[in-house]
Amino acid sequence: MLFPDHRCLGALGLAMLALAGLPPEAEADGIYYQLDYVPSATSTVLTVQRGSLGVSLGWSEWDTGEATTLFASYSLPVPALGPGTTLKLGPAFRHEGGGPSQAGVRAVIENYRQTDQGSLFLLSDVTSIKREYLFLAEWGLPESPVSLAVSFQGDDGDFSEQTLTLGYQIPDSSLRLRLGHRFDADKTFVGFSINTF
Repeated sequence: MLFPDHRCLGALGLAMLALAGLPPEAEADGIYYQLDYVPSATSTVLTVQRGSLGVSLGWSEWDTGEATTLFASYSLPVPALGPGTTLKLGPAFRHEGGGPSQAGVRAVIENYRQTDQGSLFLLSDVTSIKREYLFLAEWGLPESPVSLAVSFQGDDGDFSEQTLTLGYQIPDSSLRLRLGHRFDADKTFVGFSINTF
Protein backbone atom coordinates (compact mmCIF):
# COMPACT_ATOMS: atom_id res chain seq x y z
CA MET A 1 0.00 0.00 0.00
CA LEU A 2 1.49 3.32 -1.10
CA PHE A 3 -0.98 5.91 0.18
CA PRO A 4 -3.07 6.35 3.37
CA ASP A 5 -6.64 5.10 3.45
CA HIS A 6 -9.86 7.14 3.50
CA ARG A 7 -9.64 7.81 7.26
CA CYS A 8 -6.34 9.64 6.79
CA LEU A 9 -7.67 11.67 3.89
CA GLY A 10 -10.80 12.56 5.87
CA ALA A 11 -8.75 13.76 8.84
CA LEU A 12 -6.55 15.80 6.52
CA GLY A 13 -9.56 17.37 4.83
CA LEU A 14 -11.05 18.45 8.18
CA ALA A 15 -7.72 19.89 9.28
CA MET A 16 -7.31 21.89 6.10
CA LEU A 17 -10.87 23.24 6.31
CA ALA A 18 -10.29 24.33 9.90
CA LEU A 19 -7.04 26.08 9.04
CA ALA A 20 -8.54 27.76 5.98
CA GLY A 21 -10.88 29.71 8.25
CA LEU A 22 -8.07 31.27 10.28
CA PRO A 23 -6.96 34.86 9.74
CA PRO A 24 -3.90 35.08 7.48
CA GLU A 25 -0.41 35.34 8.94
CA ALA A 26 1.63 35.00 5.79
CA GLU A 27 5.07 34.99 7.41
CA ALA A 28 4.31 31.65 9.13
CA ASP A 29 2.09 30.03 6.52
CA GLY A 30 3.22 27.02 4.55
CA ILE A 31 2.83 23.39 3.57
CA TYR A 32 5.41 20.64 3.91
CA TYR A 33 4.89 17.26 2.23
CA GLN A 34 7.35 14.37 2.20
CA LEU A 35 7.16 10.90 0.69
CA ASP A 36 9.88 8.26 1.03
CA TYR A 37 9.29 5.03 -0.89
CA VAL A 38 10.68 1.57 -0.41
CA PRO A 39 8.60 -1.63 -0.77
CA SER A 40 6.89 -2.51 2.55
CA ALA A 41 8.43 0.50 4.29
CA THR A 42 6.93 3.62 2.72
CA SER A 43 6.30 6.72 4.83
CA THR A 44 4.65 10.05 4.14
CA VAL A 45 3.86 13.19 6.14
CA LEU A 46 1.92 16.38 5.41
CA THR A 47 2.11 19.50 7.59
CA VAL A 48 -0.12 22.53 7.10
CA GLN A 49 0.73 25.69 9.07
CA ARG A 50 -1.36 28.86 9.41
CA GLY A 51 0.18 31.39 11.75
CA SER A 52 0.88 29.74 15.08
CA LEU A 53 -1.52 26.81 14.45
CA GLY A 54 -0.59 23.69 12.55
CA VAL A 55 -1.74 20.18 11.72
CA SER A 56 0.47 17.24 10.74
CA LEU A 57 -0.79 13.97 9.29
CA GLY A 58 1.58 11.02 8.93
CA TRP A 59 1.33 7.50 7.60
CA SER A 60 3.88 4.71 7.53
CA GLU A 61 4.00 1.02 6.79
CA TRP A 62 6.33 -1.81 7.67
CA ASP A 63 6.50 -5.53 6.98
CA THR A 64 3.82 -6.43 9.52
CA GLY A 65 1.57 -3.38 9.72
CA GLU A 66 0.88 0.31 9.24
CA ALA A 67 0.10 3.37 11.35
CA THR A 68 -1.55 6.76 10.94
CA THR A 69 -0.68 9.73 13.15
CA LEU A 70 -2.28 13.14 13.66
CA PHE A 71 -0.73 16.11 15.49
CA ALA A 72 -2.41 19.46 16.17
CA SER A 73 0.09 22.05 17.35
CA TYR A 74 0.51 25.56 18.68
CA SER A 75 3.86 27.18 17.83
CA LEU A 76 5.77 29.81 19.71
CA PRO A 77 9.31 31.18 19.44
CA VAL A 78 11.86 30.18 22.08
CA PRO A 79 14.63 32.82 21.85
CA ALA A 80 16.30 31.42 24.97
CA LEU A 81 17.35 28.42 22.85
CA GLY A 82 18.77 30.63 20.12
CA PRO A 83 17.47 32.69 17.19
CA GLY A 84 15.18 30.79 14.83
CA THR A 85 14.07 28.28 17.49
CA THR A 86 10.40 27.28 17.63
CA LEU A 87 8.46 25.04 20.01
CA LYS A 88 5.38 23.18 18.76
CA LEU A 89 3.17 21.59 21.39
CA GLY A 90 -0.19 19.88 21.25
CA PRO A 91 -2.29 16.71 21.28
CA ALA A 92 -1.24 13.68 19.26
CA PHE A 93 -3.21 10.69 18.01
CA ARG A 94 -2.07 7.34 16.61
CA HIS A 95 -3.98 4.48 14.99
CA GLU A 96 -2.04 1.32 14.26
CA GLY A 97 -3.51 -1.36 12.00
CA GLY A 98 -6.63 -2.90 13.45
CA GLY A 99 -5.77 -1.92 17.02
CA PRO A 100 -7.28 0.82 19.18
CA SER A 101 -6.47 4.48 18.64
CA GLN A 102 -4.12 6.13 21.14
CA ALA A 103 -3.93 9.73 22.34
CA GLY A 104 -1.07 11.62 23.94
CA VAL A 105 1.02 14.78 23.89
CA ARG A 106 3.70 15.70 21.38
CA ALA A 107 6.42 18.35 21.53
CA VAL A 108 8.68 19.47 18.69
CA ILE A 109 11.61 21.89 18.88
CA GLU A 110 12.96 23.22 15.57
CA ASN A 111 15.90 25.48 14.84
CA TYR A 112 16.95 26.86 11.46
CA ARG A 113 19.98 29.03 10.85
CA GLN A 114 22.11 30.29 7.99
CA THR A 115 25.89 30.37 8.40
CA ASP A 116 28.94 30.89 6.21
CA GLN A 117 29.17 27.09 6.06
CA GLY A 118 25.61 26.72 4.73
CA SER A 119 22.24 26.19 6.37
CA LEU A 120 21.57 24.04 9.42
CA PHE A 121 18.19 22.62 10.46
CA LEU A 122 17.83 20.85 13.81
CA LEU A 123 14.73 19.02 15.00
CA SER A 124 13.83 17.22 18.23
CA ASP A 125 10.44 15.46 18.27
CA VAL A 126 9.06 13.47 21.23
CA THR A 127 5.63 11.92 21.77
CA SER A 128 4.14 10.37 24.91
CA ILE A 129 2.51 7.65 22.77
CA LYS A 130 4.91 4.69 22.87
CA ARG A 131 7.53 7.27 23.94
CA GLU A 132 8.42 7.84 20.30
CA TYR A 133 11.31 10.14 19.47
CA LEU A 134 13.00 11.61 16.40
CA PHE A 135 16.20 13.66 16.31
CA LEU A 136 17.32 15.12 12.99
CA ALA A 137 20.10 17.37 11.74
CA GLU A 138 20.20 18.59 8.13
CA TRP A 139 23.08 20.54 6.64
CA GLY A 140 22.65 22.46 3.40
CA LEU A 141 25.91 22.99 1.56
CA PRO A 142 26.77 26.69 0.94
CA GLU A 143 25.65 28.01 -2.46
CA SER A 144 24.58 24.49 -3.46
CA PRO A 145 21.27 22.65 -3.94
CA VAL A 146 22.68 19.64 -2.09
CA SER A 147 21.88 18.78 1.53
CA LEU A 148 22.82 15.98 3.91
CA ALA A 149 20.64 14.81 6.81
CA VAL A 150 21.12 12.31 9.61
CA SER A 151 18.31 11.17 11.89
CA PHE A 152 17.76 8.85 14.85
CA GLN A 153 14.32 7.61 15.82
CA GLY A 154 12.68 4.94 17.95
CA ASP A 155 10.19 4.13 20.70
CA ASP A 156 9.92 2.21 23.96
CA GLY A 157 9.39 -1.03 22.05
CA ASP A 158 11.69 -2.77 19.62
CA PHE A 159 11.74 -0.05 16.94
CA SER A 160 14.83 2.02 16.28
CA GLU A 161 16.29 3.50 13.11
CA GLN A 162 19.27 5.50 11.95
CA THR A 163 18.94 7.20 8.58
CA LEU A 164 21.25 9.10 6.26
CA THR A 165 19.60 11.16 3.50
CA LEU A 166 20.99 13.07 0.54
CA GLY A 167 18.78 15.85 -0.82
CA TYR A 168 18.83 17.84 -4.05
CA GLN A 169 16.79 21.04 -4.28
CA ILE A 170 15.38 21.63 -7.77
CA PRO A 171 16.43 25.22 -8.66
CA ASP A 172 13.69 27.87 -8.44
CA SER A 173 11.15 25.45 -6.97
CA SER A 174 9.91 24.08 -3.65
CA LEU A 175 10.69 20.49 -4.74
CA ARG A 176 13.57 18.51 -3.25
CA LEU A 177 14.57 15.01 -4.37
CA ARG A 178 15.65 12.56 -1.68
CA LEU A 179 17.84 9.44 -1.61
CA GLY A 180 18.56 7.74 1.70
CA HIS A 181 19.39 4.58 3.57
CA ARG A 182 17.83 3.18 6.76
CA PHE A 183 20.65 1.34 8.46
CA ASP A 184 18.74 -0.74 11.04
CA ALA A 185 16.28 -2.00 8.41
CA ASP A 186 19.05 -2.09 5.77
CA LYS A 187 16.75 -0.50 3.18
CA THR A 188 17.47 2.24 0.64
CA PHE A 189 14.64 4.63 -0.24
CA VAL A 190 13.87 7.27 -2.82
CA GLY A 191 11.54 10.16 -2.25
CA PHE A 192 10.78 13.84 -2.52
CA SER A 193 9.59 16.72 -0.42
CA ILE A 194 7.72 19.93 -1.15
CA ASN A 195 8.31 22.88 1.18
CA THR A 196 6.46 26.19 0.71
CA PHE A 197 7.63 27.82 3.97
